[in-house]
Amino acid sequence: MEDFSMSNSLSKGSVYESESFFKAYQDDAASRMAGDKGPIAISNEQIRQGDVILETYRVEGDAIHGGMGSVWRVHHQSWNAGLAMKRPQPRFFAEAGEQRKADFIAECEHWINLGLHPNIVSCYYVREIGGVPTIFSEWMDGGSLKDAIQSGRLYGGTDDEVQARILDVAIQAARGLRYSHENGLIHQDVKPGNILLTGDWQAKAADFGLAKAQSRLSDGERPLSTGYTLAYCPKEQAGGAAAEEWMDVYAWALTVIEMYAGKRLWDTGAEASARLEDVRAAARVAPPEDVWALLARCLEDRSVGFGDAETVLKDACRAPWTSRCRAPAPCSTSTNRASFTAMSSPPTSC
Repeated sequence: MEDFSMSNSLSKGSVYESESFFKAYQDDAASRMAGDKGPIAISNEQIRQGDVILETYRVEGDAIHGGMGSVWRVHHQSWNAGLAMKRPQPRFFAEAGEQRKADFIAECEHWINLGLHPNIVSCYYVREIGGVPTIFSEWMDGGSLKDAIQSGRLYGGTDDEVQARILDVAIQAARGLRYSHENGLIHQDVKPGNILLTGDWQAKAADFGLAKAQSRLSDGERPLSTGYTLAYCPKEQAGGAAAEEWMDVYAWALTVIEMYAGKRLWDTGAEASARLEDVRAAARVAPPEDVWALLARCLEDRSVGFGDAETVLKDACRAPWTSRCRAPAPCSTSTNRASFTAMSSPPTSC
């Protein structure tokens, strides 16, 4: 076991009540600012299960690696809380100076400032580890929707249960994204990999703001103003157009279509609308007619919003399907972190 104690900390200034769970987390980050001699470089590959980082975070499992960085499940030993620790590749910051780091952190703050919503993964703070801004957010024990599609877990049970589950996940994702839009934040990278799940199929959108943050780390491979995954975004976004809400609706629709299809049956989001009939013919699960019509509209009509989508999907929920997808969202759009006081573990809903 190795104890990594080599970093300074970054956190927003405290604006919350002293007893707040989030205030406690921010105090934990800020308390290490004084007397620090600077970060010692550490690669993502050096962080392994069993390591204790900053005398606080015990790494509970192996890393999940992606192109831009890695994610670990960690245990905050002081607060007895499980968190997700997301760390970009150190090479993106090694030679770019402090401005790139500051820009990345500024984008992460947008996710933090969303506060709490039952269909958004909560992001708590950013802390610098080995010179790399590292994001600490809610851990989701059910993995991603991408994993559930690829493994087939999404499709367990009777036909009615599968249909209900798909509609349920689609509605929950739409609610989370609608909340972010109402709070002025466009996701910019909606896809199955950014919809995370609990073991009982609560769905939450994740990585708000990270599309743009990661675009700042792409060494000129993408337009600085736009973050996206080519397989889910419209041609305008792929071309570097400014982010608009309809682009999230477009990507959400392709995410739902992929749930029905059982896998992605198109190469780029721009070409998907032209292939809808082929995708429908090869779909693993037959979508209801009104749902399919909605999804097609989302790819063609920029006026369709998540409120419209939820209305259609709720109407498609019929017995003996589950009722959760018909329930109203329990949090209002005014919910924020200041509304929550002392908690012993990270809140996952209102």
